[in-house]
Amino acid sequence: MRLSNYIFIENFFSKDECEKVIQEGEKNLQDALVQQRGKVPTIRDTKVSFIYSGSNIHDLMQKFVDQVIAESSHFYGCNLKDCEAIQYTKYEKGMFYGWHTDSALEISDLKNNVRDMSASLILSSDQEYEGGSLQMILNNCISKDNIVTPHDVQNQKQGTLIIFPSNVLHQVTPVTLGIRKSIVLWGCS
Repeated sequence: MRLSNYIFIENFFSKDECEKVIQEGEKNLQDALVQQRGKVPTIRDTKVSFIYSGSNIHDLMQKFVDQVIAESSHFYGCNLKDCEAIQYTKYEKGMFYGWHTDSALEISDLKNNVRDMSASLILSSDQEYEGGSLQMILNNCISKDNIVTPHDVQNQKQGTLIIFPSNVLHQVTPVTLGIRKSIVLWGCS
């Protein structure tokens, strides 16, 4: 088994590609809900929509899925067999997603599958927002509290792709200025 904390690919989508995804993602936005054993916890405040197969941007979404599948196999030895619908996320000032993992069986929309890999693709320019940092807690990292805001992730540019195992504890800190937009994918093996 191969092991990597996270994968970072800068400029995976161009500015134009990001704009196309934003146009599609802005359709049907709603408040995000997190279900945990029948309760809705207050660990998340963001807007979401879903981009399904066959959308106007199908080719871009296929490029995203194909890259996540390839990197998951190469760096983690994880052969993904399915992916959930891609989620568009919009964080306005004050919005956040507290500490969580993506791997719980009960949150997958694919019956009998567990999320193995997570991916986030940043659609906003780093000039459009402040805060909204993706942070992870990783074992044995060089940090007093094991919380990592990877330097390359913290200084991300529009089109940045970040891939990591779904069982990694992570959060998106509150946006303090502007709007952060991204898409998220969960892969199952």
